[in-house]
Amino acid sequence: MVTVEQEQANGDWRFLLRPNIAVDWGQTLFAYGVIATMSLGSAVVLSWRGHWPILLFAIGTLLTLGWALYHSAHRAYEWDVVIVRADRIEIRQGRRNGERSWVLPSYWTEVVLQPAGHVWYPSQLLLRSGGVTIEIGRFLHEEERTILAQQLRRRIGFMGGSGDRA
Repeated sequence: MVTVEQEQANGDWRFLLRPNIAVDWGQTLFAYGVIATMSLGSAVVLSWRGHWPILLFAIGTLLTLGWALYHSAHRAYEWDVVIVRADRIEIRQGRRNGERSWVLPSYWTEVVLQPAGHVWYPSQLLLRSGGVTIEIGRFLHEEERTILAQQLRRRIGFMGGSGDRA
């Protein structure tokens, strides 16, 4: 999900990028609890009847599902912020408390939408300047990434020199 804001005072553009995940951690835990209760309940009953390998498979499946749900929920906290100013571009990326940041000169920054090498893989939206390449919007859908690339090119321009800043 992309949110675009323009600060009226100085004409800066702020792009806030976040994954579009509708479920929060409490709902995820509730769903996992329901699935685990039903699965383990059935597996315990069947293991008492002599089908004990089912219990091992149920535990393995629940551990794998728990890991996948945790990993998915953890990615919900990723974010990218791109601030386009007249003289520089500020990029911040993070997840919860961790943060990385870069400042690139806007005149020498290039917006590149690099196509994927195969249909299974997504394209990459890159900001390049002076040997530094930063990928932004890894979690965006292909259509959102294309629209964001067009908006950034409009704000930054071709190598930063001819963008319309309004």
